[in-house]
Amino acid sequence: EKIRELNDLNKTLQMDVHVKAVSDSYEDTSILLEIADMEKQISDTCHLLQVSHRKNEEWLKAQQEEHDHFQIVSAKTTVVEEKEERRDQMKDQLIEDLYSLRDNTYWSVEQKTIEDGKEIVMSYERSADSIPFDAVLSSDYQRVLHTYSYQQMQNETQLHGLNQKMDVLVDEYHQLEEVREVEPVRDDLTAASRQRLMELGIQAIPFYRTVKFADDVDEHRQAVIEASLLKAGLLDALVVTEQDRRTMEEKCPDLLDVTIRTGNDHHELTFTGLMVEDGLNEAMATEVARILSCFDHEFIVTDDGAFTHGLLQGRSDQNASLYIGATARMRAHQLALLEKQKQIDELAGEIRAVTAELDEIAAICKGMKEEWEKRPSVKELGQLCDTIFEDTLILNGLYERQKQLETASLAKKAEADQCLQSANKACSRFPYERTVGAYEDVLSDLKLYQRMFTSLSGFRREMEKYQSMIVQNAEMKEQAENDCDFMIREKQSLEAELSSLQETIATIQSYLTSDEMVEKAEKLQSFRHDQKEKENLLHHVQTRVSILEHDLEGSDDRISHLRKQMQIHDHDRVLCRQYMMEEVGLRLVFEEDITSVKQASMKISQLDASQFKDRTPAEMVQKLFDVYTRNNSDIVQYSPSFETVFTQPVETVEIRSAERSRQTVVAWWHGKKLSINDFARIVSQAVEETKALIEEKDRELFENILSQTVAQKLTARIDDSRKWVKDMSALMKKMKTSMDLHFSLSWTPIEKDESDELSISQLEKILNMDRELISSEDEMKAARYFRNRIAKEKQKMMERNEAINYMELVRDVLDYRRWFEFRMSYWRNTGNRNELTNAAFNRFSGGEKAMAMYIPLFAALNAQYQQATDP
Repeated sequence: EKIRELNDLNKTLQMDVHVKAVSDSYEDTSILLEIADMEKQISDTCHLLQVSHRKNEEWLKAQQEEHDHFQIVSAKTTVVEEKEERRDQMKDQLIEDLYSLRDNTYWSVEQKTIEDGKEIVMSYERSADSIPFDAVLSSDYQRVLHTYSYQQMQNETQLHGLNQKMDVLVDEYHQLEEVREVEPVRDDLTAASRQRLMELGIQAIPFYRTVKFADDVDEHRQAVIEASLLKAGLLDALVVTEQDRRTMEEKCPDLLDVTIRTGNDHHELTFTGLMVEDGLNEAMATEVARILSCFDHEFIVTDDGAFTHGLLQGRSDQNASLYIGATARMRAHQLALLEKQKQIDELAGEIRAVTAELDEIAAICKGMKEEWEKRPSVKELGQLCDTIFEDTLILNGLYERQKQLETASLAKKAEADQCLQSANKACSRFPYERTVGAYEDVLSDLKLYQRMFTSLSGFRREMEKYQSMIVQNAEMKEQAENDCDFMIREKQSLEAELSSLQETIATIQSYLTSDEMVEKAEKLQSFRHDQKEKENLLHHVQTRVSILEHDLEGSDDRISHLRKQMQIHDHDRVLCRQYMMEEVGLRLVFEEDITSVKQASMKISQLDASQFKDRTPAEMVQKLFDVYTRNNSDIVQYSPSFETVFTQPVETVEIRSAERSRQTVVAWWHGKKLSINDFARIVSQAVEETKALIEEKDRELFENILSQTVAQKLTARIDDSRKWVKDMSALMKKMKTSMDLHFSLSWTPIEKDESDELSISQLEKILNMDRELISSEDEMKAARYFRNRIAKEKQKMMERNEAINYMELVRDVLDYRRWFEFRMSYWRNTGNRNELTNAAFNRFSGGEKAMAMYIPLFAALNAQYQQATDP
């Protein structure tokens, strides 16, 4: 079989060494060397063919490039001549515009300036010549403008500083709002140390929270006592029990904070200015009492704020206490908020005053800018002169390039001929087709032949090895017979499975032969027939197109001749059409795009010109200016301005007396100048796209909210929070106090606003529903609910002059904690249950207030620990 395969390959290769390769007496080494030598010769020949083919393609490409370049040179020459004619016309128009500047209302140009500008225009050759022209016109304008610009810069610098100061004050106000009471100033290391103690569960309370003033201490004395403790470093020092102190020294011996340590001795309490705060546990109360027992009983205070307390002696100008006592801390917090708000209001007044000054200066500069923008500009002339200069240089370069391409084409032609001769000489040694593909196939077959010959040699050696293995196989026959018995049993099992599969196949075949499947097969056959007919039709159309293209090539010369005749006889008519299409292109009469002369003629014939026949051009320009003045303030950010178009004289004989110039209003959109109609259309389209984008994003957002994942997370967290509140309330109810005072806590939905379609309970019901069961009406109600909430939050941020971040708005609206509110109730054993309001809290005694503040905190902590799992 392997020898037959080698014979088949040799039909293509036609090698003399093949006879030796398939004979019984052969030498592997010599045959492989001959095959390798032949492979090298064929590979070299294939390489020469590839080089010849590539060189021929390069010559054809160079020849085409030479032809294309000649067409470019011809077109460029025509363009340069047209631009030079246009340059002379623009110079004449600029001189006329210079003389018209003498009629300006606000900026009247002197005669000398006009003459200087005329000389510059006459000698204008490059865009660099625009510098003296602009300098002549701007010298007087810049003098006045500089004064207002300097004042505007000063006001903007002042406004920037005021805005930065306002941002700092607002941040400070928000930070002050987040804390419920004021705290002494602490450095970062102290704050980090106290956070670490809290994470370790070590109870460490600042000293000012563990004490309160005695009832007989007046307000002045309270302020001085607090100031003395602050100056001594005791006010904010930590109070810890001995047990917590040992834990603290063990777990954080490097703590960077101050604690009060008195030892185990308990002295008699002689200082009556401070008392132990109510609500402390027994161990903490004992520790505070021990600290107070170390205070000297004699505390001397004078009316001017001087104090003497033991070793301490000093003076304070503090009028009221700020930290000792919950009421004092709340009062200090409110005073700080009021003072910060007062600073914000004063700064806002300054910002408004500076902004008003900036608006006034901007209005003045705008009036000057409008006249300045109407001045003659040589920018377009400079650009045209530059393009003429650049085109001339390019044209010279194109001439040189044409010569180079001609030389290169001849060189590549000679090189391609030489490579073709070398390839033909190499191919003459072999009987194969002289193409790269044929030689690559031969190389592939030759490599396959070499592999198969090597395989044949190995196969012959393996045959000798297999003959010696026949004896061993006889010994293995007996074992194979035993295995055969096992396979017979396996066969019987497989035959049973085969029978079951055959029944399944019969069922499937009955389904395939059903009427429904037969109908589908007929439809498939019909589709294939239609596809074949369409392919035949496509082939027919392609043939027809080829015929038409051939006919078209022959008619190019005749069409060119006819076009020249038409240009000669219809010059006036072409200009009239051009003027009409330019007029229509301004979109002053028609808003839609009109691209053909026929369409424009039909539209114009339908116009009623009677409404305009009694109006002069001056009246219509004045009417346009009145409308522009009324609406300019609304679009001033887009720099609207008047522009005169079609200032060139009319060249046709028939309508030479007509007024061709037009006054239009233009505006700028993203750096591009647009007509007023295009501007209105683009702005309307941008508004609609923005609305659609917002509605699409809102719809995707609300669909994601109602999707199973987000809704389940929200409802799961609400359920967890309810359970947590329930556990807290149960713990608070079970607490027994010496005052027979009990508390409970509830977590209720906030009341529905008048603008909301859904209450929180109804919204929660929709979120709990399966996504597939939510009706479109409920989906729209939920979407409107979230959209209204986002709009309200956005309005609040705008009223506070805050930066609007859409993701923050969505996160705030989806914060389920803002959907509910805590309500705390209290009752005594013999009384009714009442809601704990601020008024009720203020009627409590000091101990009852402490219970009302700390019992919910301890209950929350206990409930949180109860939810934790064992490690």
